[in-house]
Amino acid sequence: PTMPSARAWFIPLAALASPGNDPALGRLPPPIRSTSAPGPFPVTEVVDHGETVEISLRCDTAGVVMLADQSYPGWTASRRQNAGGVEPTPVETAWGRWRLVRIPARGDWTVRFRFESDAHRRGRQITLTALLLWSGLWIALLISSRDPSASSRPTPS
Repeated sequence: PTMPSARAWFIPLAALASPGNDPALGRLPPPIRSTSAPGPFPVTEVVDHGETVEISLRCDTAGVVMLADQSYPGWTASRRQNAGGVEPTPVETAWGRWRLVRIPARGDWTVRFRFESDAHRRGRQITLTALLLWSGLWIALLISSRDPSASSRPTPS
């Protein structure tokens, strides 16, 4: 009851040490007991741009970041520590329904989820191909209508 409602949560590895507590393996969140390890901790820096969700957090230990959004095929994730490089990371399913990314070490992290399904990618390719074909035909029509040899040909009588 004292935990705030949040969209993203950081769960330290210590909280996952007990059997059955790994969110990627369980179907339901485990009950919180007075003897439970500390966590989960709410992550308040969540920026949602529709097809991109960015989470910024600072953690003192390795753990997992769980985003309380429906896990759906097509989501990819990348993570970046401090000012380091961006590395792709797998998106797992937490408790059978939400997205989860593992954080391997302590520090300041930025996790970026991006939606790009196969159907979305295929649709972009089809649209680009159709646009290129249409442009090519339009240019060919313009070139053929301005052909100077067409006006010097004798007309059939």
